[in-house]
Amino acid sequence: MPGCIVYGGTFDPVHIGHLALAEFAREESAAERVLLVPARRNPLRAEAGASFEHRLAMLQLAVASAGPHFKVDGREGRREGPSYTVDTLEELRGEVGELFLLVGADQLAQFRHWHRWQRILELAVLLVVNRPAWHAPADAVPHRTLAWPGMELSASWLRERIAQGRSCRHLMPPGVFDFVAKQGLYR
Repeated sequence: MPGCIVYGGTFDPVHIGHLALAEFAREESAAERVLLVPARRNPLRAEAGASFEHRLAMLQLAVASAGPHFKVDGREGRREGPSYTVDTLEELRGEVGELFLLVGADQLAQFRHWHRWQRILELAVLLVVNRPAWHAPADAVPHRTLAWPGMELSASWLRERIAQGRSCRHLMPPGVFDFVAKQGLYR
């Protein structure tokens, strides 16, 4: 069974950098598909600006034009409490073939603080994307590095721009910009 990349996060909001990175990782790993998994409540981050339901809807709008390799998986929204990656990987094991977990180099530095991080390494190949100013620590857990030549674009920067009334139209997938405006998110 072909592999599957699990790309989790708050996606608050999802932007073109998320999709470009996911496609790059899919091609580099030869995985068949990418599952975008929004966290209901990320245990390592502050509360999301948009509700889980809004973030899920934005992801669904984003993948509608992203191609057949992209799917949204909302399973973490059905769980109470924090969203733990290990729980999602346990559930996916056997459903989708080899699992790859896509994370940024900034997450690698704190990976040993993740819930049951050793089990995550048993369940999935860790794909780490290089990011400017982040380098793998000397004691990094086993991983595969992807040399991402792409853009630095963050959801927090987009939220700031939206709050200031500045345009982000071409920085989000089709439909997501309109959804954010219609729902009045991040104002």
